[in-house]
Amino acid sequence: MQGIRCTSLRAEAEGWSSGLAGVVVAVVAGLTLLLFPSAVEGQVPTDTPYDLRTEGYVGMGYLANVPNVGTGLSAFQLFGGGWGWFVDVKHSLDDRADSEIFKADMTLEEAEFLGHPRFADESEYTSVNVGAMRAFHPEIAVYVGAGYTSRTAFQGFRDPTGELGDEGGHYFVEDDVETRQGVNAVGGIVMQAGRNLFIRLGGELFPAGANAGVYLALPR
Repeated sequence: MQGIRCTSLRAEAEGWSSGLAGVVVAVVAGLTLLLFPSAVEGQVPTDTPYDLRTEGYVGMGYLANVPNVGTGLSAFQLFGGGWGWFVDVKHSLDDRADSEIFKADMTLEEAEFLGHPRFADESEYTSVNVGAMRAFHPEIAVYVGAGYTSRTAFQGFRDPTGELGDEGGHYFVEDDVETRQGVNAVGGIVMQAGRNLFIRLGGELFPAGANAGVYLALPR
């Protein structure tokens, strides 16, 4: 069991490192554009009747962390001078702790001691982020921010005798080693896809993944 766990943790660490590299690139690129937008201004066509650098917008929409958290809400405001702010709230819809097969009175060590085979490795997240936006192009704004994320991890086991869990012996316990809280960082771009439609693409640190979302916005 220890060998299986070490292999799982090593694979997760490799995935986290790969995700972290992508997030670092997104955040660094976002900071560069946030502080030095003139470095790229004029390099992208500007044939649009709407200019985010001068026209204010207020928007709200759907946001996900791919592949970790599929549900979230985000809002942003761009002021007339090109600067703005955003806020995100994401939360996993799954609630393993309230399921009938969650064993609140059993620790991960106790489950591993029983020698039951493991069949699942799950995590649930809640995160809140805030940050700044800056339009460097009539149709594109960059965003960079930070926040807080809470992660609750679970391990699924199967009891061959069927005494624990459901009819098939499946049950979950909390993984107190992987359950943790920490600082998050986000960065990327928001693109105008229509008069009132915006698309968001970027990266996120904890949990490491891609930011993907869509906004409906109104000019101010």
